Amino acid sequence: MQYQPAPEEPLETGTPSPPITHPALAQKPPPPKPPPLGPLLNPPEGPPLNPPEGPPPEPP
Repeated sequence: MQYQPAPEEPLETGTPSPPITHPALAQKPPPPKPPPLGPLLNPPEGPPLNPPEGPPPEPP
């Protein structure tokens, strides 16, 4: 039975490296999600945001 806990220790050391790759992969998925949501919200907000920036060009 003591052997079981022993194998777990080595696995723990190996886990640290996998976690590093997981965060990297987890970061990639998130970016794709924001873009889809952004575009949907951007269209409605896109026009309104342009006007605020349009005033400067209009005066000149």
